Amino acid sequence: MSTRNLRIESDSEPEQYPTFTELLRRAIVPQLSLDAVRLVWYFRGSLETSLSIMTTAYDTDVLEPYFQHTNGGGSWHIISQPPVSEIVATVDDLEIWESDWKDFHRNHSDPDVSYEESGYAKYGDLPGYDPEKDEDPPHLLKCCNTERPMHKEGGVLVTPSASGNGFVTIHDYVTTVHPWLMRNRQDILDAMNCYEQMPDAEHMDLVVDLIRVDDLGIKEKSEWPQEGRAAIPVAVELAVAEL
Repeated sequence: MSTRNLRIESDSEPEQYPTFTELLRRAIVPQLSLDAVRLVWYFRGSLETSLSIMTTAYDTDVLEPYFQHTNGGGSWHIISQPPVSEIVATVDDLEIWESDWKDFHRNHSDPDVSYEESGYAKYGDLPGYDPEKDEDPPHLLKCCNTERPMHKEGGVLVTPSASGNGFVTIHDYVTTVHPWLMRNRQDILDAMNCYEQMPDAEHMDLVVDLIRVDDLGIKEKSEWPQEGRAAIPVAVELAVAEL
């Protein structure tokens, strides 16, 4: 398979890279690039202080500042192999938060009981109700004094910089996704603790786990990198060999 065959041809722009979604439709799953798997990405703080680079993938003992690498042109390294022109990055916990919340609170209240005085729970109309996707009425909107987390899924769109080469780079990715993560940090922590079993986040050393370029997780650093993900660089090398 050639790199050229993974691009979209047009008269005005002869070589445009496909989006992540377009590749999935063609049964091609872009993998993290070898450079991307070396990222150590903390779930806190500014972009400048949250990123480091492993000298060797999955060896967190020797780290270098991320922005030391971007000064040398590292910002042009691709985030995925094959390269893509667009990615929607999502966080697992946000995507399933509403579903988890409903499961957790399913038997905590009764729609036939009035909770107006205590404010403990509330039933009512579900905004944007879709009978094909949503549960049947009555809809639980609040329970155990917590609001139902509606419309939290969707992620953030990542596109190449105007001065780039048409594909999403590591720098494009982190400079778009990290600010979005920080804006949604409390929601993500609340989603992670939906079942009320997580320790206080202030006492946790959390990192961003690049499961896939469109699929992020938040992990305790002591549990990352996972042994099972050590196969990812091998998969990337195989993908590169096929291009």
